[in-house]
Amino acid sequence: MKRYYFVVGVLFMYLLMTSVALPQTAKKGGRGLFRVYSAETIGTANLYTNFFFSSFMKKSTRNTMLKDQTASIGITFGFARHFETYLYLVPYQDDHQSLWGPPGDTDLGIKFHLPYSSSAFHVGTQLFASFPTANTPNVPYEPFSTRSVSWGGYLLFTASFAETFPMLPFKLHANIGYIDQAVEDQFFTSEIDQLLLGFGAVFPIRSFQLYTEFTSESFMNQPEIPFSSNSMRVTQGFKFIGPKEIIFDVVFDYGLTNKDSVNALKSQSKSSEYVKDYFDWKFSVGATFRFSLNKFFDDSDEEAKKREAEEQRKLDQIKSKRSKADEDLENMKKILEKKRSKETDK
Repeated sequence: MKRYYFVVGVLFMYLLMTSVALPQTAKKGGRGLFRVYSAETIGTANLYTNFFFSSFMKKSTRNTMLKDQTASIGITFGFARHFETYLYLVPYQDDHQSLWGPPGDTDLGIKFHLPYSSSAFHVGTQLFASFPTANTPNVPYEPFSTRSVSWGGYLLFTASFAETFPMLPFKLHANIGYIDQAVEDQFFTSEIDQLLLGFGAVFPIRSFQLYTEFTSESFMNQPEIPFSSNSMRVTQGFKFIGPKEIIFDVVFDYGLTNKDSVNALKSQSKSSEYVKDYFDWKFSVGATFRFSLNKFFDDSDEEAKKREAEEQRKLDQIKSKRSKADEDLENMKKILEKKRSKETDK
């Protein structure tokens, strides 16, 4: 029995130690999990494109169902080792008015990874802007939004235990951010300014990554709205690598917003425009495609190949000279042996 547990333990450790370390991106783009971002970047001249479809349904009456479905595209490009940018598009967003959902808002962001971060602890910053390309702002069940251009930023922290404790190579992520929902108002003091929080843990097992997140968007300057009434959720998901290194995501969100508190606040005219029903749950699936553009943007690999070819050429020359010297020496030995043989015969 002890031997059985020992074998199982060895196999389990083998699975952990053979995990795939391919960078992966968040739903909106940028290296990360689903909504939580990593302080790390995807690397120079790498292009990631992901497609996500999310769905939530709720029974409205005995014979009708309400639904909230979203189709999104996230594009991430690594300009340098410590710098990446992303573009987030929403081709389809339910507005609960149209037969076919119109587009949603568009986000554009940049991330900078501090070059002095260690291999175990990473720090980064991220700035983003959101453009009101949606026909209908602040749709039901989704986080608060406006018709204005908004902007914000994050401080990103990532702790990696892959090198310090390779038997358990998990990572922890923390995001602390701010969003100004309208660029025309005052920063940090508007009633619609929000605090953004995100915490996540990811555990890789070979070509799988299991992760858990908590994310929230809460109003900073409205003390009458308790934290539990704001948009928040816990997310459980896993990523796995399929054929041709396509990364697949399967994600389940569980809403944590206090419904009783929201219903009570809706009766207050001052808060009714800021609080609403958020989704109770949501299921998402996605696929991410990776493209390396090093041959177009970075000639370091080509230079390395040239140096390697030159070194190999020099090595071949040395081998050829040694082979020629060995042949000459062998010929000289044969000539001496013939001379000695003739002298012995005399």
